[in-house]
Amino acid sequence: PAELYIQDNNIKNLLAHTVKYLKVIPQKKSSFTQHLKIKSSVGEKTVKEALISWGSRTEGSLDTPKIFCTSMKHVLELYTYLGENLSRKDAQDLFHSHPTIFVPVVNCSQIREDQILIGKMLKREEVWWSDPTDLFTKYRDSLELYMSPLAKRKFLQCWYNPMEEMFKMAVRVETEPGTYDLAQLLKHIATVHSLCDTDVLRDSLFLFSKIGTDLMKITSTVGGVKSTEAQIAEINLPKVINLLTNAAVFPTKKDQWVSLTDHPMVSDSQELEEMFNTKPGVHLLRLEVMESGNPRNRGHKNVIDQDALKYCISLFDAIKPLSHCIKTEEITSHFKQCIKGQKFMHEVVGLVQRFLFFIFPDVHEKIKEKKAGSLKSLCSAR
Repeated sequence: PAELYIQDNNIKNLLAHTVKYLKVIPQKKSSFTQHLKIKSSVGEKTVKEALISWGSRTEGSLDTPKIFCTSMKHVLELYTYLGENLSRKDAQDLFHSHPTIFVPVVNCSQIREDQILIGKMLKREEVWWSDPTDLFTKYRDSLELYMSPLAKRKFLQCWYNPMEEMFKMAVRVETEPGTYDLAQLLKHIATVHSLCDTDVLRDSLFLFSKIGTDLMKITSTVGGVKSTEAQIAEINLPKVINLLTNAAVFPTKKDQWVSLTDHPMVSDSQELEEMFNTKPGVHLLRLEVMESGNPRNRGHKNVIDQDALKYCISLFDAIKPLSHCIKTEEITSHFKQCIKGQKFMHEVVGLVQRFLFFIFPDVHEKIKEKKAGSLKSLCSAR
């Protein structure tokens, strides 16, 4: 009898189906219930202990979330009650020390509030609040298929949107995936997916630009002191560089993923690119997405910041401009005079000069100045 509860709406809202209820409804303050010690109310301590027990993990499987079944209506009532009755410190201690966050395993669309759902009881470190990029959600299936650590983390926003303040201020869950998480997702995409899909290229370039945006904050200051964002960027920079240095995550114009050991380059000359792009062992990075006329490929939520993208690429010293990797030398041997060519140039140069003088006077003036400058430098050299 001491494990029984009377049928009270307040108790049902907080403990739902997890306890046993007396079938008959006794009168208030009944001596019968008091004598048998049947519970007629619950307090914060009881609710806390119940929540902890639902998520408690066994000694041998501390990394395996416990399965729990309940409705979103129940957990919303429960968390609201705790948020209103616990101090911020008590709430932090509860959620920081125990896996007490219920996350259903199904998609949150078209779910009734009172529907019983299968879910997992997760730790604070196993959740993010939201996915601003939508990319972790987009690649969720492949993350789970290849058992990526990223697949273990879930998002709360679609389930607990009305309780955003509590989860961010009291529970203090991470607002969104961090820079290193983005780098891990980039590595996963490059490992599993082909560049033949334009979306894959777009997503990878966006991740590079987002990582670059985050790491560019490394120089930001507030009142002459490094900002919090700068300190976070300082911590993430070596971790991101180390993760991506040995990974084939760089997309090329041959639709291949390459690593730094393949000596990728950035094209800085269209002429040189046309000369060398098809050569074996030459890997020029593709840093732009060619948009098609398909409306599906327009208006993307994730806009690629080219400056941030280039900054991110510049962090890898092994990636150099194409022109810096080419040795040029003038070969003047085996040349002979061309009388016809000389005669032709003698006849047309004057005509070209007159054409420029009357039709494009600005161009003519610039050429004159450039020629005068060259002559001056020759004279000074002598």
